[in-house]
Amino acid sequence: MNTSLITVIITAYNRKEFLEDAIKSAINQTLPRKYYEIIVVKNFFDEKIDNIISKNNIKSIFCDSPNQGEHLAAALKEANGNILSFLDDDDMFTKDKLEIVHSTFQREDIVFHRNRRTFVNEKNKIIGKDRPYPPFEAKGSDPISLRKLINRGMGVNSSTMSIRRRALDAIDVDRFRRMGLAVDSLYFVAALLQGGILVYDPRPLTLFRVHGSQSFVNTGSIDAYARRRCDSAKKFVSSYLELMKIVGGTPYEVAVKPLLVRSKVVSAVFCPSESKPTMREIAYLLRRQNMYLDRPQDFFMILGLAVACVFPLLRGLAIRVEYELARASRRK
Repeated sequence: MNTSLITVIITAYNRKEFLEDAIKSAINQTLPRKYYEIIVVKNFFDEKIDNIISKNNIKSIFCDSPNQGEHLAAALKEANGNILSFLDDDDMFTKDKLEIVHSTFQREDIVFHRNRRTFVNEKNKIIGKDRPYPPFEAKGSDPISLRKLINRGMGVNSSTMSIRRRALDAIDVDRFRRMGLAVDSLYFVAALLQGGILVYDPRPLTLFRVHGSQSFVNTGSIDAYARRRCDSAKKFVSSYLELMKIVGGTPYEVAVKPLLVRSKVVSAVFCPSESKPTMREIAYLLRRQNMYLDRPQDFFMILGLAVACVFPLLRGLAIRVEYELARASRRK
């Protein structure tokens, strides 16, 4: 393994419309190519994309599993770098992203780097940015630092994250193979367990694409919306349960447990056959939810879904309210 090499891992599943932009953003970096390699993991073949991959000395891996963890495991088998940077197929890096990552990880005590995002639409037009915070670094080994790391969104969006490979190597690969979703939370947890420094970088080094296929509202009817929300929630519950096996019993379970309970709440509302979270779990979620939400209205939405768990007659109203709010947000 090359200790100074970055491995960029790009993953795509059943979506190719933005992948070319993602790959080109990784190719066109200010960091010389000798300092990084690119691996693309996808479940399809495409002549134009495959030609770009071939001409630019990129490793291509075919993986037909829908589980994000399987894509990660496949990439790690081929990765030579000591530093891993992740990129979703619909996102992009800024030109200086890898140069900054390479410079940051010259410090051996740094295990994780997460940067701010710029939001772009389908046509690459800038439509906003993450809330800015001052630069911050911490081990997360005390409650105040851990809370601050969570509030900075350190476990959100793989395309903003880079991590030392040893943090993932310390976890049984079979465990994260079962991760259907939430691999971004896996990277954050792995870094916390490793015990090194985690860095929040306020520079917007990732272009996060907002587009139609991300939105459940684009399915059309409220029934279709509810079915997609149900399917997604069940997958997140399964993934967070796997993560709790990794982090449970440590102080870092606070980075996962609220997300697990929130997914259980959503699943109970949108999938009536699923078991409900306990009252103790709901109380825990409401106590911890302010660590994850920036806007008061998000808290009230979670509160409404939690009430609908307790009083099933309110399920229909809760689903309708969320659906209409999602439609309004999408139009905006």
